[in-house]
Amino acid sequence: MNTIIVKKKSPLTGLVAVVLILDVVRLSAIVAMSFQQTLSPLIWGFCGFYAVLLVVCILLLIRMTRSRLAFQGDGMIYTPLFGPKREMSYSDIQKVYIGGKKYVMYTSDGKKFFTFDDFRTENASDIVAFLKKKGVRTEI
Repeated sequence: MNTIIVKKKSPLTGLVAVVLILDVVRLSAIVAMSFQQTLSPLIWGFCGFYAVLLVVCILLLIRMTRSRLAFQGDGMIYTPLFGPKREMSYSDIQKVYIGGKKYVMYTSDGKKFFTFDDFRTENASDIVAFLKKKGVRTEI
């Protein structure tokens, strides 16, 4: 059985990983300094900024590695950022909107379900052709 996987890849994954490492180093240095001397409110402000940046980088890396949609012969398996995997059938997809090099899948109740594009997905046109074979209509 052939499986087509749409994974949200990004060329920025390496950059986000480097920022995350530098952020951890900077944050740990500030915390280590706080045990030796009293820090100014400006330094504590930077500490808060680095803590928020740490959470954002972790969420971005999780999204870049976890979010994906796998098409199989009998249905789809969607792995969201958080939560369990969901199995869906092709009849749950109302349409695929094609806008330039971006593709948006809508569920049968009209909600946006998944977005992919030619930039981050190697086989985007193959995926649209596969969905057409499964009876999903396309719209330009």
